[in-house]
Amino acid sequence: MTVLFYDQEHKQEYIKLLSSMKSQDEYHKAAAYLLTMDRTIKDHITDVFDIDKDIILHEGLNKAWQTGTSVKTTRLLFNLWNSFIYDSTEDFENDIISKYYSIDEIFSCNYMLYYVQALKLRFPCYAVEEPAKPYERLLKQITAKHNEEVKSNFQSGLLDFVPDEITPEEMLMQIIAGYAVRNCPEVLETEQGS
Repeated sequence: MTVLFYDQEHKQEYIKLLSSMKSQDEYHKAAAYLLTMDRTIKDHITDVFDIDKDIILHEGLNKAWQTGTSVKTTRLLFNLWNSFIYDSTEDFENDIISKYYSIDEIFSCNYMLYYVQALKLRFPCYAVEEPAKPYERLLKQITAKHNEEVKSNFQSGLLDFVPDEITPEEMLMQIIAGYAVRNCPEVLETEQGS
């Protein structure tokens, strides 16, 4: 997976922080990413995360240095770490859930794309770049074989020119057209008569 960083400094700080953590699992990757992405939090990492004890520090949410955006980043960090949805230990003990952990509260800021990246780091098994279509691999193999045969036919003199290579999408259309000619001639006759 390609990781989107805020800038080169974010990438360097992320690598440095992650290497100092007790683990490099998905929890720590997401935590290191958020802790080093937000400029305000980056200057106060030890207020929201104890690297030696490997725990988040809930009281960090209410520190005076926090800004509107850094609070959002901190809440996302807490939630991705252990599904925390409270604004304080007291709220946790009294089961007072904070409305500020909702998606529309956290993601409504300029860091949204980076927050999505943190989600991908935390849940890598669901962060598929683009889901593959079931037939895609087979179609690519058929297309490659077709293109090789065309080149081979040209080299052996069976073709006077080499046509442009066919794309998998064009091959799919040819397969569908061939199927239609063999199995649905009445449809083709109707189309031609129209």
